[in-house]
Amino acid sequence: MKSKTAIVALSLFFILCIFGWLVALFQYRSFVMPSASMFPTMVPGDHFYADIRTYKSHPPSRGDIVVYIFEGVYYVKRVVGIPGDHLALKGRDLFINDQAVKRNSVSSSSEHIPFPEVTGEGPKDPHLVDETLDGKNHLVLEYGPSPRTSDQDLTLKDDEFFVLGDNRDNSNDSRMFGPLHRADIFGKALFIWMSFDAASFKVKWSRTGLGLN
Repeated sequence: MKSKTAIVALSLFFILCIFGWLVALFQYRSFVMPSASMFPTMVPGDHFYADIRTYKSHPPSRGDIVVYIFEGVYYVKRVVGIPGDHLALKGRDLFINDQAVKRNSVSSSSEHIPFPEVTGEGPKDPHLVDETLDGKNHLVLEYGPSPRTSDQDLTLKDDEFFVLGDNRDNSNDSRMFGPLHRADIFGKALFIWMSFDAASFKVKWSRTGLGLN
């Protein structure tokens, strides 16, 4: 029975790989999430599709999860600021055009937050926060007594986008390297088609098909 289950799982794995290759020939391209910088939305080992043509017809919107190129390497982050926005980061609060982004704490337990992979340094009062951008909600992870960066205040130019990782205290993003230019943004992340745990060498089937919003 176990051998049959293993054969079925392996067959599905190869079918997904072939499907991914075929889709990549057209409008979509597959990427792998290498780090925990977008936790809890994405975890290391998530294989996801990105639409590499969508931004040829319109610019990225606030809340979009984008794939971008920085110094020749592909990264994944969430857009929080678009051209013309006045952004201010005050502690953990984000202000867009002088309006505070809505935040609600939804968890203060580390029970379902894997350490040290997610935080990089181990638990320090981790908690999940529900954040709203343009009417769309997503979760962000915060931990520790204070944010990892100092307060910032800037206005984005006509071709600039500000991106942040959902794992706010363990993400290298626009707080460090500044805004992105539209030409740097390669595509919009859409959904996870497979998630693979390298440590256990198992596919995380529960994450297959999850939309990236």
